Amino acid sequence: MTTPLHDIVRRLAGNVAAGSPDLADTPMKVPASSYADPEQFERELATIFRRVPLLVALSCDVREPGEFITLTIAGRPLLIVRGDDGVVRTFLNACRHRGARVTEEACGSTRRFTCPYHFWTYDTQGALAGVTGRDSFGELDATGLVELPCEERVGAVFASLDRDAELDLDGWLGGMLDSLALLRLDDLHPYRVTTTLASPNWKLTADGYVDGYHIGYLHRDSIGTRSITNRNTYDLYGPHVRVGFATRATPTATETPEDSWDLNARCSIVHYVFPNVSIAGGVG
Repeated sequence: MTTPLHDIVRRLAGNVAAGSPDLADTPMKVPASSYADPEQFERELATIFRRVPLLVALSCDVREPGEFITLTIAGRPLLIVRGDDGVVRTFLNACRHRGARVTEEACGSTRRFTCPYHFWTYDTQGALAGVTGRDSFGELDATGLVELPCEERVGAVFASLDRDAELDLDGWLGGMLDSLALLRLDDLHPYRVTTTLASPNWKLTADGYVDGYHIGYLHRDSIGTRSITNRNTYDLYGPHVRVGFATRATPTATETPEDSWDLNARCSIVHYVFPNVSIAGGVG
């Protein structure tokens, strides 16, 4: 059975034969100020990161009830947790009393989140479960953590930093949803190693993952030994892109029946989900 990935391999083989990647009609020039202007950066945080749906976790990160991860995006501390009801939710990682983080752990499993400041507690569905010295507060106007719009699809968890937003993942991701489904993210298991690299601007990281021009040079002793440089395919889904990378085995693919192709040997794939996530890995 052929898949969209077979089409990518055919196109990559054609690009290798032609000696060129997929090309736009004209070159694009980007001024250096796009990466260095602090005012533009703040506008990008406000108009992109705090408005559009963001991929904040994989389902395997929070597979069982009580499992959680935390991270900060665009200055917002987030807590992603699977509730006892099996639903994944995203909250601001901030106690409703004085705003302290209810957990400093990067990941874990718990039945309660207890703010270290005054020991207010919350359950895995974000509800306020306990208040120390409750009688001294009178009427409380807080019933739980601030919940953000959140939805789980194709093994990934998406959320908006705008608590009043309405998620429309079909409209936002379009065909990228079907492409992400090919990765079988639901079948993954978390490997808890985090590497942090300094990056002065989010676009630098995005550029690196969709750039096939540097592979054989910057990475010549690692993935460059497997890849053929700068013969990429690009499939655009609105602001998202799936990038195909040719391997040493790509050129001979068309010499054998498609149902015998080892797709992971014939190509490498990167899915860039705008604006904050690139997924590089095997398929199918």
